[in-house]
Amino acid sequence: MRNTERLKLFAKISAVLTGFNVMELWGTSMMETYFYWVNAQTKGAELDSFYAEFEKVFTYNVTDEAIDRAVADSIMPKESFGGLANAIITLWYLGQWTCGEGEKAKTYIPTPEAYQQGLIWLIGQTHPPGAKQPGYGSWATTPDK
Repeated sequence: MRNTERLKLFAKISAVLTGFNVMELWGTSMMETYFYWVNAQTKGAELDSFYAEFEKVFTYNVTDEAIDRAVADSIMPKESFGGLANAIITLWYLGQWTCGEGEKAKTYIPTPEAYQQGLIWLIGQTHPPGAKQPGYGSWATTPDK
């Protein structure tokens, strides 16, 4: 599979894992950064198996509910693919990547933009402290409820 095809698959996988659509994820400007980050951080055979399993899920399940069920059963358990799906979710939402467990765990921020573009800020309808300020005079309006 060529990189462009795999990038499209990664985008589709990311949409399923995050609940955001592909265009929203591309709109963060992090898609290619995260794609290359995940490829660099994950062993080749494990990553190949992960993509192959998702291709099966997309091939044999046509409804969103069936896809969600298949992902929950075969891809999300921590034993499946070393928790790669959970790591990708965390990458998109928090802009960080954690390797290892317990006291030996190390967390990395792939780029400064990763923090700023975290999906958590969209969900919270806020901005990341220290970055992407809401603008002059924004304090004068009542926040959305």
